[in-house]
Amino acid sequence: MANCITPKLLDAINSLDIKQLESRETRSLEELLDPHDWRLVEVLKFRQRIKDAERNNEQHTINSIKSSFEKYKLTDRVQQAIVLRYLGLNFGEIQAVTDLGRNKIYHHVIHKFPDLGPKDVDLKIIENRLRTQGLEKILREFQANVS
Repeated sequence: MANCITPKLLDAINSLDIKQLESRETRSLEELLDPHDWRLVEVLKFRQRIKDAERNNEQHTINSIKSSFEKYKLTDRVQQAIVLRYLGLNFGEIQAVTDLGRNKIYHHVIHKFPDLGPKDVDLKIIENRLRTQGLEKILREFQANVS
């Protein structure tokens, strides 16, 4: 995300005067600057670059998790969803990784395993755990906890 900060953005921030920065505590830049002011335009572009970078990073993480499932030949998406639930992913992220519909996730995963695993674990943590521990170890751990 460091590449989201451009020389133009730095120039825009450095060109703001002290009064503008002090009043920033109570008012947003959108209120302080004219909508066509080049500094505001640069800040808005920066915000968009950050959003795009976060979205790309999340998609990369999802693809990495999918690759882990492919590597271990876990192709059943419901089983993938159960593993992800066990690891702590929330409903929406399970849906993003498995491409399962809401009803299928609810009936085959959430309803059957309501108290399974931690809740709302970050997607990046799940990716790291799959990469470092491997799916086989996680599945053995899952079997031991469910049985």
